[in-house]
Parts: sequence; structure tokens; C-alpha cells
Amino acid sequence: MRAAILAIAALLAGCQTAPRETVRYVPTACVSSVPARPDMPTERLSSADAIDKIMQAALAEIDVREAYE
Repeated sequence: MRAAILAIAALLAGCQTAPRETVRYVPTACVSSVPARPDMPTERLSSADAIDKIMQAALAEIDVREAYE
């Protein structure tokens, strides 16, 4: 009888505490799409273009590739 009273008292004591919110992180799959490949500046050049224009396009392509990759 005494054990039953203690058990009931323990259960009722649990009802007096305020409920706590718990945060549980749920793993989810990462869904991302592959971006479209940008037009590279050197693809628009011909072999007849001046060397300075080719070098400008090559340097610009480095920046475009770094941003894309």
C-alpha cells in the first residue's frame, strides 16, 4: 500500500512541472540542381582575332569558371 501511494505521488509530481520543448534535427536529403553551364568568353573567338582580345577573353574566362565551379 505504501509503495502504491509513493508511486501515485511521484506520478502526480510529474504533472506539476511545465512542459519543455525539445528540438530534434531530422536528417533530410540535399536536393540541388546542377546549374547551367555559362557561355565562356573564349568560345566566341576565332583564330583570326588579335592576341590582346584573346588574352582578355582568357582572363575573363578564369573569373567565369571560378564562379561556375
